[in-house]
Amino acid sequence: MIAALGGVGAPGAGGDGDSPEMAGLMESMMHALLSKDVLQQPMAEIAEKYPVWIAANRGKLSDEEVQKYERQLELVKELLQVYDESPDDMPRVAALMEEMQALGQPPQEIVQELVPGGVQFDSNTGTPLLPDLGAQAGAPPGTCAVM
Repeated sequence: MIAALGGVGAPGAGGDGDSPEMAGLMESMMHALLSKDVLQQPMAEIAEKYPVWIAANRGKLSDEEVQKYERQLELVKELLQVYDESPDDMPRVAALMEEMQALGQPPQEIVQELVPGGVQFDSNTGTPLLPDLGAQAGAPPGTCAVM
C-alpha cells in the first residue's frame, strides 16, 4: 500500500500529482492511515496471536517461513513500541510498515480472525482480492459499474 501510493504526488508522476497541494494531501492521508488511533489495536491483536500461531504451525513451516513470521512479529512489537513512545514519528512508523509489507502478508488464519468475513490475498501481488461489485449489481462480470 505504501509503495503503491509512494509515487502519487511525487514530482514527475504527471497530472496534478506535481502540485504541493497533492503532496500535502497524500502526506495527510498516509499520516491518518498509519496513525496510532487506526493501527494500534489491530497490531496489538496480531502481536498477541502471532506467537501462538507460530508455535502451533512451526512443524508445517520451512525454516525460512518461520524466520519471516518471527521477523514480522518483531516489527509489530517495534511498531507498538513506537506508538507508545513517540506516536507522531510517522517516518519510523512508515519504515516499519514498509519492512513488514516487504516480508509478505501475515498468516491467513490471523488475518481472518481480525477481519470479519476474512480476506483473501492475491498470491502474486499480495493485495487483497475484492469482490466483483459490478457483477453483484447485475453488470457482466469484470466490467466497471461506474463507467
